Amino acid sequence: MTGSYLLIDFGASRVKTALFDQINMRMYGVHSFSPPGNCSTKGPGYFEISCKEIRYQFQEICSWYWQRERFQGIFLCTQMHG
Repeated sequence: MTGSYLLIDFGASRVKTALFDQINMRMYGVHSFSPPGNCSTKGPGYFEISCKEIRYQFQEICSWYWQRERFQGIFLCTQMHG
């Protein structure tokens, strides 16, 4: 296990990810993924994302990074007002 942490930012326009090495104080392995789509049925002006889709994407991202490098923790950020 390294001193690295997985960083995930679930934004409305992109899901940004990186690894942070706390020993050397650097970020690396930066990637960007498309966010889950709008699932709102309320009409124009409403935007909702399925918790199921967020969970699925979270698991996929964690698995993708874990296959490349073991990390010791995860930090999350979510959409504004999320």
